Amino acid sequence: MLLEQGTVLVAPPGLHLRIVRRQTRLAVTLDPEPKETPHRPSANITFESIASCCASETCAVILTGIGDDGATGMKAIHNRGGYTIAQDRATSVVYGMPGQAVELGAVDVTLPLDQIADEILRVTTASASG
Repeated sequence: MLLEQGTVLVAPPGLHLRIVRRQTRLAVTLDPEPKETPHRPSANITFESIASCCASETCAVILTGIGDDGATGMKAIHNRGGYTIAQDRATSVVYGMPGQAVELGAVDVTLPLDQIADEILRVTTASASG
């Protein structure tokens, strides 16, 4: 499935969501492999696929959650020029996932939940216009 502007996609249980480049377009694939990951879907799998194909065009966000899923994938995006946001400790129900990303140095900015949408708009509008 090709990605379309303004569309939100959520990985179904049991499948990893990956982003791939198909010529000049980005597409989504769903795959049960690898099955040995602790989480399926895994945020790390998704973020690592983004890092491989389009990190510098990306604004990635990690929100409240248990564990460390997403932290190393977010670091890969960050290291390849993507802009990364983590939810702050004060507004997280569980600071595991965002906390691990912060600890890895994978985050450009840490914000309260109610400021994240505005930051996404700010950075993506700035990217689109210049």
